[in-house]
Amino acid sequence: MMLYYAKIGINWDDIDPQIVYPDMSWLSNVNSSGICPLCKCINRQRYPAPADVMIERSPNEDQTSVLIETTNITIWKKDFVEKLSLYRDGFAIGKCFTSDGRILDDYVTCYLRKCITIRGNKQSRYQLCQSCGAIISNVEPGPKYVLEKELDGSRIYQDALCRFYVTEDVVDDFDEPQEDLAFNAVSVRNTPAEG
Repeated sequence: MMLYYAKIGINWDDIDPQIVYPDMSWLSNVNSSGICPLCKCINRQRYPAPADVMIERSPNEDQTSVLIETTNITIWKKDFVEKLSLYRDGFAIGKCFTSDGRILDDYVTCYLRKCITIRGNKQSRYQLCQSCGAIISNVEPGPKYVLEKELDGSRIYQDALCRFYVTEDVVDDFDEPQEDLAFNAVSVRNTPAEG
């Protein structure tokens, strides 16, 4: 079995160029918005409460997803999330605002109750957040994988940073290519490669 990472960009190990900066006043009060104050991930302990975010400026209109710098949060184009919603229930959807209070109708935060841990080689590191329990992966370049015991038979999963991982049949349904979106394979293993 394989999963496929909905990668923004061409090469998995490239740094995603799509970045926006958070509104600093919002960032200083993230605990009240469903964001973990320690690791800056969406706090899944608050599921299904929406996690609203505030960013300095609107992303470029053609970007499917955008990472919020200094946080561990990815925001997504609303139509992309709606298409994925056909394959899985249970998304908690939040709003995106700009610093001047304007709502960005085209972008949302989106998270599931549970997330998977993406793993890599022996040099990869994993950090458990002492506040919300998220496992943040710092995976070295090279092949990525997920442990089979973390999968529950769903067609869509997320990691702690709200990136999407989908099954092959979901990839096949994306017949209309999006310029900034590619699906990269992630193997599924029974045991950790680290030993």
